[in-house]
Parts: sequence; structure tokens; C-alpha cells
Amino acid sequence: MLMYLKEQFEKQGWYVLATASKEKAITAFYELKPDCFVVDVHMKDCTGFDILSFLRDKTKQLFVPIVMMSVDNQRETRLKAFKLGADDFFVKPLDMEESLLRIGHHIERKQMFNSYLMFDELTGAYNRTYLKEIYSQQLSSYDRLKDPFCLAILDLDFFKRINDQYGHLMGDRVLQAFVEYMKHEIRPTDHIFRYGGEEFILLLPKTNIKEAETVLNRLLDLFVKKVFTHQSNSFYCSFSGGVVEVHNTEWPLEKALHQADEALYIAKESGRQKIVASSQSKLVKKRTLRMAIIDDDSIIRTMLKELLSKIDVGDRYEVKIEVFKDGIEFFESQWIHSSDQYFVILDGMMPKMDGLEVLQKLRQHKRHDQYKVIMLTSRNSEQDIQRALELGADDYMTKPFKLMELEARVRHLMKKVK
Repeated sequence: MLMYLKEQFEKQGWYVLATASKEKAITAFYELKPDCFVVDVHMKDCTGFDILSFLRDKTKQLFVPIVMMSVDNQRETRLKAFKLGADDFFVKPLDMEESLLRIGHHIERKQMFNSYLMFDELTGAYNRTYLKEIYSQQLSSYDRLKDPFCLAILDLDFFKRINDQYGHLMGDRVLQAFVEYMKHEIRPTDHIFRYGGEEFILLLPKTNIKEAETVLNRLLDLFVKKVFTHQSNSFYCSFSGGVVEVHNTEWPLEKALHQADEALYIAKESGRQKIVASSQSKLVKKRTLRMAIIDDDSIIRTMLKELLSKIDVGDRYEVKIEVFKDGIEFFESQWIHSSDQYFVILDGMMPKMDGLEVLQKLRQHKRHDQYKVIMLTSRNSEQDIQRALELGADDYMTKPFKLMELEARVRHLMKKVK
């Protein structure tokens, strides 16, 4: 059913993350803020009700439509789903045409809601949609008055550790406290936006780069002294920032964001908890991203290597691509012994060590977070797909597949590479 729904949904042009894991589903809900969340009542190690109960407080803050489905059409089951926050209930076997239409309506309502809302639901910061409008206003102001302004990208340091150690609800409180702190400390004319996850944008009108650095360093020095408490534990949080001065009406928002993001990357690479101006961003060497193709078919290896070599990863990474005919050759290679980030395209069926064994070994690695994995499987390998999802594959594709579709999935996962 998981495979079938993923296939049907993707035919609509939707990007679909399919998982049989409660933990992975909850993590995806928090990190991806999906346009729709579909969960079955009956699962292997838990129930859909368990997941809804866990997310109940969260869904009141984030408007994410939730659809439950089940073979059980009893009134009590449906009522329980709606009481826990479900927006719709599908009875299996599904009428796929009707199901797609109903999910499509939920997604349209979510996107319409986002377009009208200026504020991020969780933190109260402005959202990305409003960022475009304010940036355009600043460009117009510069055109008239010639006063430069600055754009900064701020990223909370090691935020994943807070979620892992204290839970996502504590992580939410940290995000809310950060925005509340920023609103209190910045000028009334400044604007704070939530850009995504733990990343925020700060727009500083009538501010040059030196003034912006001074302001941001002051904000950082004060924020790191703020104490957070969880039960009997206390901890601190910091942020890193990249800032750029805009003094050209021809600069689109994308260019300013790119420049600030490059500076932020340097701040994180050089130890975090610091502010870097974009003018310094050319002084530090690029980070290495290693892409591995593990497949026993030499034609497939050559084709995938050519595809990966054409993907634009921006100026942040130096990409190194290697191919391996099986898992044993991969693990025996010295190429994998580094602190770099890895992106792995892994064939499910191989001699000596198959893809599932490779994936299991990767996930047991003490630095398993270094690896993003796409599993390639045959259409008839339902059990292998289920096992791959249980072992933590980030995505899977069934053969034969279109190269453009694989490229789209690679690009999507690339956004999650830190």
C-alpha cells in the first residue's frame, strides 16, 4: 500500500516521502512542514492514533492537513481520528480517483492559507512570502534615497542536537524564544523572517555592512547568555550569521540570499557562533561533498555518474564522484574515511553484499548522519523496499526510472545536506 500510494501521488507531480517508521514520520513532519500528512490507523509497531496524539499540540500551531485511512470504518474509529485532529478519513480499499481529488483540495487550501498569511505559525516571525514584498520595498527605497540596507541569514547552532536530546517541543520553544528575543532587541524598522527550520532572515534598513556586523555581534553576545531549561537540565544556544549589504537596485532577492548564505557557510565552517560579512566569503575554501554510486551494472554506473556531474550544487561544495561495483568495494575504499558529507545512490540487488546490507552497515556507522541514501529497487521487490525504509533510506526509486525524476530527487535531498 505504501509503495502504491507513493506511486499514485507522484503521478500528480507531488514530492512524496514514504516511510513505515513512526520516528521518521514525526521527524519529517517537523522538518519538512508538508502540505499534507497521510497516516494509516494500523501500523506495524504503533497505531496512527499514537502519531496523531504525539502531534496533536503541534498541529494546532502548524496548519498541516492530516488524512487518516483504515480498513476499519466503524463510527468509533472515525470519531477518534477526528477528535485527535484528523481533517479527513479514507476507508480502504480506496477509490483512488476520489482520494486524489480530496488530497488535492487539502493541498490547495494549505497553499492558499500560506499565501495569505504573513506570519510563520509557530514563531510569529514574518514568513518567506512576506520577505519578497519587504525586500522589494527596500529596493524601491534605495532607488529613491540611496541608503544601503543589509540582509542577514541567521542559523541556530547545533539545533538538531536540541531536538534529539530534549525533544521537538523543546526545540519549538527555543525557536519561539529566539524570535521573541530578536523582536525585543531589534529596531522597529527591522524585520525578522523565518526562512525555514532553524534559519531566519533579518532585514536591516538604512544600515551599511559595518553597522550590521556591530548589531549582529551585539545580538549574538546577548543571546548566548540566555538560559534554557528542560526539566532539571539547563543549556545555552547560539547562532551563526552571514550578512550582505545591498546597494544596487539590480540585485534580486535570490542574489542577496546567495551572498549571505555563502557568508553563513563560512561562519559555520570556521567554528560557528560568529558573524561573517559576505566580502569575506571568498577567503575560505569550499567544502567537499562526496557522491557515491554503488551498482554492479557498469552502464548504470556510467549513466548515473554523468547525471550527478551535471547537477549544479552552487559555489559551496567541491563535488567528488566515485563509482563502486558492489558494497564490499565501497567499504574497503579509503575514499569513505573522511569527515565530508556523502550522497549515496545504492542499487538494491548486487552480488556479494546487496544494497540492504550496505544500508544497514551505513546506518550502524557512528557517523551515519553523514550519509544521504537513495535506494534503487526493482518494481517487484516490495519486501526490499519495506526493509530499506525501516533501515532509514532517505528515498527510493523503482526501476526503470526517468533520469529527470532521479535528478529532481537528488536536488531535493541535496537541500538537506548540511
